[in-house]
Formats: sequence, structure tokens, C-alpha cells
Amino acid sequence: MFWPNEAEVKMLPIMSRNKQFFEGKTVMEIGTGSGIVSLYAAQLGAKKVVATDISPEAIAAANANAEGLGLSDIVDFRLVPLDDMSAYSVIDENESFDVIISNPPYALDLDAPVNTAAVDTGDLGFSIIRGLDKHLNKDGITILFYGSMFYHGVMAKFARYSGYDVRNHDSVVLYRWEAETLFNSYMSKLLEREHVDPNAFVFDHEKDYGLSQKFLANEALTPARVKYKRLIPGERGFNWYPGMMVIRHPD
Repeated sequence: MFWPNEAEVKMLPIMSRNKQFFEGKTVMEIGTGSGIVSLYAAQLGAKKVVATDISPEAIAAANANAEGLGLSDIVDFRLVPLDDMSAYSVIDENESFDVIISNPPYALDLDAPVNTAAVDTGDLGFSIIRGLDKHLNKDGITILFYGSMFYHGVMAKFARYSGYDVRNHDSVVLYRWEAETLFNSYMSKLLEREHVDPNAFVFDHEKDYGLSQKFLANEALTPARVKYKRLIPGERGFNWYPGMMVIRHPD
């Protein structure tokens, strides 16, 4: 069973307030899960939706949901092969979209064996940005959600570096395995400078109390303390969710 996650549930009201981005448009969703975002895009009037996922169970559940809602002719769910989990591996060379939307794995772990719903090994994030030149229409919009303060920041900077217009709300959390990796990376430089074996000791998020929490939250950025600016000035909505990023081609 694939239940809609928190970001998907919060995304639906944002989509509802901004129907103009979906009515009569072509939409791609990367990592569809239950299919709720893609199916809602179709209900808002999208003329074509392509949604992908690495899980056969997710694709089966999403197809069942589409059939139950009578949307199978509009939404095309595609299974991503495990030997190529890049963002557009099942998208044709000449396919492009008005909207690309994704709530991808929210954290980065280069040491993880495979991608999961929670963790990206690095196969997906950069490939989303690299493929926009080919697969995002000129006046199109990309909407991404990253729960991790670190991964969100990396993707926002990479998109700007790649020449795109990026407006984003920083995420408010750093996940424990990310903190462990970042701590150890910097500590190895420190130990080397002090002529100590860089492998003499390490931080371990399973053992070190400071890193053993589920996540480290930046309280200064929590929604209760911040009045979020609109990501698209002059337009309704897209103005709250921390970790949300809106990417467009430059003018």
C-alpha cells in the first residue's frame, strides 16, 4: 500500500490554488508513489501526464488508482529500470513538458546501496537538473521538494550554476547520516593537518548522541518563525512549503 506522504498532501492545496499551471498542460512527475500528485494534475485539467517510479508495486498501485478514477487515458505511469535510475531514463528524447514536478528522495547518501523513497545515492538529483534543457518546455516550470537542508541547498546551487532561474525556500532539517558524512569529511582534513591518521576515529550517527537524533532542526527557519515570500511574485500560492524549489528557464 502506498499512502500519500506529507509533501504530497501539502502539495495538493498548492496545486489547487494554481490551476493555471496544470490546465491544458503536459506534466511529468518523477517518483510518483501512490500517483496522487499526477492524478490530481489530471483532475485539474492537464491534457497529458507522465509519471515514473522505480517500484513495480508503486506503479501497480498508481495504475489501479488511475483506473478507479477514470484517468487512465490521461496519466501514463512508467516503471524506471534499476540499471538506470536517472530522472529521464524512460522518457523519449523528443518528449518535453510544461510542468516537471517531483518530491524526490529527500536526503543524499552516497554510501547507500540503492535509491529508496527516502535516500538518493546521487543517481537522481543531478540528472533532474541536467535534463531540463531537453525536457522542460521554454515557458515551463519545475517544482521540487527536498526535505534535507544539505541536499536542497546543493540542488538549488547546481540549478543556478546550470543557468536556471531558481526561487526556493530552504529546508529546515539535516538528516543524521548526512551530518555524519559532513562531519567526517571536514574532520579528516583537520586530522590530516594535525598529522593524525584520518581514519583514527570517526563520527557515527548510530553511536554519537549529537548525531543520533532523527534530524537536526534549524529552529530559526521553522514555519512558525518565518513568513515565506512568494516563489513567483505576483502569482497566487507556491509561497509556503519549506524545502520547495521552483525552477524556470532564464528569460
